[in-house]
Amino acid sequence: MKLATKERLVLALLALVAAWIPGHALVVARFDLNPWKWFGWAMYTVPPPVIRCYPVAMPEQRMLEPDGLPPATRERVLATTRAFLQARADVGAWIEPDECAEAFFEAFPGVDVLAIQVQRLEVRRESATLERIAVDQYDYRRGGTGGD
Repeated sequence: MKLATKERLVLALLALVAAWIPGHALVVARFDLNPWKWFGWAMYTVPPPVIRCYPVAMPEQRMLEPDGLPPATRERVLATTRAFLQARADVGAWIEPDECAEAFFEAFPGVDVLAIQVQRLEVRRESATLERIAVDQYDYRRGGTGGD
């Protein structure tokens, strides 16, 4: 390969890497992706994601706690929730808690309507403090389709 071709290749690669810096920040902001993933520098603009999942039985708005469940059921609910939270931290809003809802419906047979609130920690620009904010709420009905 000629020297001029190698130089063009290196310059094109450097241009691509330089363009990915603002591109990564835009993709992270638009799709709520984990800024600490996907080979980017947006990780330096926010803390690592802290995501929580809050299942609430509706309409009484009673928080569903898996602590009182039988061990095998409890572990399935917790494992499903952990898997969802890890995936949500990695790929952001592209993933919904459908499997979590299914696990909670199985574990709590008396619940027919379920809301799952997904929250994360975010830096407030006005105050420069970390606050928990609601990102999304998904509503599920037993026997119905996915989250709304």
